[in-house]
Amino acid sequence: MRLSPVDPEKGIALSGIGMSYLMLERYEEALAWGERALHEMPNYGSSHRVVIMALVKLNRLDEAQAAARRLMEAFPTYTLTLQRQINPWRDKVFAESYVEALGISGVPE
Repeated sequence: MRLSPVDPEKGIALSGIGMSYLMLERYEEALAWGERALHEMPNYGSSHRVVIMALVKLNRLDEAQAAARRLMEAFPTYTLTLQRQINPWRDKVFAESYVEALGISGVPE
């Protein structure tokens, strides 16, 4: 990011950092990075999901539901079933926690 600070796809890297913080269960930091990622790339789905999971884990459920609505507006065909199919994680415990948080926020099955 230092080499290319105006990269139009900078949000992908920021989202990845947010995801790393989710995996470390450092939800405040994950939320901050997810929000930065959304600022850079508002239509990058992974960033929405970082924000949603962080908000659920922080027990900020009203905000998580609002974030899920924004995700579904941007990606109306996204579902938990699809997430399970495209799940990239070898860590099955994290993967299930991720899908569970998305479900709690209102992402449809």
